[in-house]
Amino acid sequence: MTDGLEGRDDAELKASIVGLEGRAAPLQQELAVIQGEVDRIRTELRRRERMEQLGHRRAVREELAAGNLAGLVEVVSGAVDPGGTGVLDDYRFLRESATEVRLGYASSSHMSLSFSDGTATEEADNLGSARELYARGWEFGTPQARGVRVYAAGTRAERVVPATEIHLAARDS
Repeated sequence: MTDGLEGRDDAELKASIVGLEGRAAPLQQELAVIQGEVDRIRTELRRRERMEQLGHRRAVREELAAGNLAGLVEVVSGAVDPGGTGVLDDYRFLRESATEVRLGYASSSHMSLSFSDGTATEEADNLGSARELYARGWEFGTPQARGVRVYAAGTRAERVVPATEIHLAARDS
């Protein structure tokens, strides 16, 4: 479909292009101004989100320093009852730096803790099974990597840290 362009010569077509580009120039300038304003507003929103995150992390650090958040070892040993359902996904896990982490493998659909007796490994996805394995003398981790496998929420970079570095709190519903 040519929309009547077949009957027009090259000079007319080139003149039409110049005319349309001339009409578009002020619109492009206005669009650039609008886009700049949108970017400025987005920057302010990001600044506010970061300030809120920093405030939240500061509050979590204060809770950790005051000893108000239960340690993973204390909860799994049964010394502290954090309440809740016992399903690991229903809790927030925090490192001492106040970084929220998830437990287990980043590719897994739910959180879990690995336990080992030195030769075998079992996974626990709730506090009940974790407590049972711990009571049998099993240690956090696998024979190859002792500790708790964690990854920062929103990433896939896993690391193994000592269980004493992990604290938990019931997730705000």
